[in-house]
Amino acid sequence: MSENGPTSHHDQAPANNRGAQLVPLFLLCVLAAALVINFARGRNDQTLTGVVVMDLPVYKFYPDQNACGPAGTPYLLVPNSRFGEVAQNSAPISNLGALFHATWRVKLRGNLSHLGRYGPQGNYWRELDVQYVIDAVRLNCSDVSIKTNPATAN
Repeated sequence: MSENGPTSHHDQAPANNRGAQLVPLFLLCVLAAALVINFARGRNDQTLTGVVVMDLPVYKFYPDQNACGPAGTPYLLVPNSRFGEVAQNSAPISNLGALFHATWRVKLRGNLSHLGRYGPQGNYWRELDVQYVIDAVRLNCSDVSIKTNPATAN
């Protein structure tokens, strides 16, 4: 018989080899999808630290920040009814603008939403619903250092 006859096994080896290559590729895709889903889902009862910037009527939370002029992508913060008791805000009569713009370093517990579009005009990727504030320290920031991030500006 010739080499290319019906009993030839040369064509079967590459087909089996392709199947063996597709299995790890498929498993890698499944693992990548699982990581994306885990990142995108919401998380309940999380302890977070960061900086809260109040530009009334919007509160922004910058995770893992600790000073004036926070950077990164903020979350829309939804304060609970007792938020103002811990993160107090006051201003002298000569600087009433400070009542509408303030910054705190906070440690809090809350529920983090899944990825989406939140806030006015959908500018925020996540929403942080505050359960309670563990600690809040008012930061003395000038108006220049608490300007909104251009990516999230209304």
